[in-house]
Amino acid sequence: MKTSVTASLVLAGLISVLSSQALAISDACALSQKALPQGHKMTAEQVKTYQTKLEKECALTKTYRDVRSILNNNFGHLSLDKITEYQAMRFVVRADYERARQSNTLITKVYQIKRSDYSLPEEQRSSVIWDNWEAGMKQLQGSREKVLRGQGFTVDDLTKVHIGFFTLSKEEGDDAWNPQEGLFKQETENDNYWWNFNSAAEASEAKRIVNEINAEYKELGLTGNSGNADFDNVLRVKNSLKRQPVDKKDVVEYVDAIYSGDTRANRMHVDSIFKFINVMFAQALKDEHMLWNGRLLTPMEVGYLAQKFYVGVHPFAEGNGRTSRYILELFMTSFDMPHGSSGDLMSNDVLMTFKDYYELAYTSNAKLMNSMIECINQYKKNNPAAIDYNCRILK
Repeated sequence: MKTSVTASLVLAGLISVLSSQALAISDACALSQKALPQGHKMTAEQVKTYQTKLEKECALTKTYRDVRSILNNNFGHLSLDKITEYQAMRFVVRADYERARQSNTLITKVYQIKRSDYSLPEEQRSSVIWDNWEAGMKQLQGSREKVLRGQGFTVDDLTKVHIGFFTLSKEEGDDAWNPQEGLFKQETENDNYWWNFNSAAEASEAKRIVNEINAEYKELGLTGNSGNADFDNVLRVKNSLKRQPVDKKDVVEYVDAIYSGDTRANRMHVDSIFKFINVMFAQALKDEHMLWNGRLLTPMEVGYLAQKFYVGVHPFAEGNGRTSRYILELFMTSFDMPHGSSGDLMSNDVLMTFKDYYELAYTSNAKLMNSMIECINQYKKNNPAAIDYNCRILK
């Protein structure tokens, strides 16, 4: 972006004194001022890129704090989490959000609706899945406090969080799966694929990207080196059986499809990414740069890498998107950064290299902060009737 989010705030005439909230962790701004540690294995060019990312993330952090402070101090202690677009973009796909905005429909009525509600008008649909999600996200503060005390985030914590996303009802997911609260998927040699490809060219491109993604995970030391690709890889493209009804008969064909890694390796992969997260937290809590396997990583890089890796593993029958973004928010908000515009990223968190995913994540977060600046401009006019959908108070 040619114009930083902080510059946008200056142009809007909204610069304020930064929040004095004390942090127990070194944020992007603090890290950008610290000398680099010995032991990293990065080239001079890679170091320069790392420092540039820290500066960009610092600018994003400052803008987030400014927006939060302005809302809290000037508009009746209004919280960012009460603004429709900011809250909805934690998980609602942008296309669904825009459809809700254009039809002036409450966002709670378009969030992963129950299968039995598809035939109902939007205003009559249940909001139980949204309500479940909100209930689950209330666990975040406790997890964050635990992390900032230096106690980390464990697999046991994860399973409790997963249960928390299904506290209000046995919801029907998108595919009406039993969520099996708190339990990883049963280990099997015959895992189900996620989706198949429509052409050989599409499958070939997916294989290329998957190979690049798996290679980066291996280079970072996040996956094993057993020689068994099904166990070592987080993502797979394989030939699969697909049944299609033709003239009232089942026709079997072989198609290329994308799978997550082997379910028998799920616990190994989850343990691996949690070790990574906790080592990164421990270093930041000691006021150190985050160094992993010779590579320096920014707060956003760690958070989005963990989320992307985890959602590829897909350890639960249902709720993987929610728990992956819980992990992301735990990291981002611990560094006093915005939670992330996840709804802009959902269709890209599998088949996209991490370099591209990080850039998309930063751009989406910056755009979301600029949108919140526009909301402040609307609030300043003190005309409730003129407040657009994005800026309304979430109901």
